[in-house]
Amino acid sequence: MKKHILLFIVAGAFTATVANAQDIAQRQVPSVILNKFHNDFPHAKDMEWEMKGTQYQVEFETGWWTEHEIWYSAEGEQVKHVEEIPTKDLPNAVQTTVSKEFEGYAIDDAKRITENNKSNYLLDLDGRRYDWEVLIDPSGKVVSQRVD
Repeated sequence: MKKHILLFIVAGAFTATVANAQDIAQRQVPSVILNKFHNDFPHAKDMEWEMKGTQYQVEFETGWWTEHEIWYSAEGEQVKHVEEIPTKDLPNAVQTTVSKEFEGYAIDDAKRITENNKSNYLLDLDGRRYDWEVLIDPSGKVVSQRVD
């Protein structure tokens, strides 16, 4: 019974995600958004656009293994930016928190998430027994964490 409930929940979440996100061609993106995007990221490659609710989302690359996701409002304002970053670019406070609170874990993936002019760092940490997904603010405070 538990498996059926879990399957129902997962299927429902997938259906809701698909229903709320729709791939669109670049020609369907308003020019105010395209102009802002191309001005901010002139070297973007492999762009994929989606409409999510009232926002436009673009996934793209700016170099080897440097992936981005940006959400724009219909007016062309950047709402959210998620970018992969090298671990060496993490603030010292974030690195210190990882080494103290997650001793023995290695950073597998690091992303900077910027919303409302505020950045946080989403880290995938690999360990022997568990893997963690941890959100840490620039001062090193753990905002959220979950076993992955």
